[in-house]
Amino acid sequence: MRSNSTFGVHFILRMNKEKNGNAPVYVRINVNGARIEMSLKKSVKTADWNPSKGFAKSKNTELKILNNYLEEVRRQLSSF
Repeated sequence: MRSNSTFGVHFILRMNKEKNGNAPVYVRINVNGARIEMSLKKSVKTADWNPSKGFAKSKNTELKILNNYLEEVRRQLSSF
């Protein structure tokens, strides 16, 4: 029998906690319609964030390192 469960991992900025142009990065996990958000203890300048992709714009090494970290978080969460 086929299961109809859904699972998604998305990265968002919490704009309501923005300070000095930086906003914290949160991971949003959706499982069967239930949603939870957790802070990743990382922040990024809002101008360097691509909200449609849910990743930082890869302008420099620091942002590329952040994107690699986000990919690793997604991989670990998806492996459960």
